[in-house]
Amino acid sequence: MHRRLENWYHSFNMMGNENSLRIKLDLSTSCIQTAIKKKYNRLISNYFKLNQSENTGIIESEISLLKEALEHLDFGWLRTTYPELRGGSADEIMITAGADNTITLSINGRLIHAAYQNHKLL
Repeated sequence: MHRRLENWYHSFNMMGNENSLRIKLDLSTSCIQTAIKKKYNRLISNYFKLNQSENTGIIESEISLLKEALEHLDFGWLRTTYPELRGGSADEIMITAGADNTITLSINGRLIHAAYQNHKLL
């Protein structure tokens, strides 16, 4: 699991982006879990529509990040602890993967959760 996340991060970083991968989520009509599933399914669908000649590295990185999030985030706890993640929110919700292989969520720029149980809020 960590190896897969590490592999896509290194390929993303080699493209010249020193920053972490960030994906904005739309929670205006759905909760955090549903928003991530919708984004993941849209990316998968779009991926298979791409020409072989197109650069697929970024979309592959986004798919990998969302897959890891779906597998490792405790969505029940997140919705209970952060009402903004229940849906109907106009807040800016970002899911991020960084160089240290952590997946985090932020609400309006405020870090709220690391995906892996061994990581706590920074």
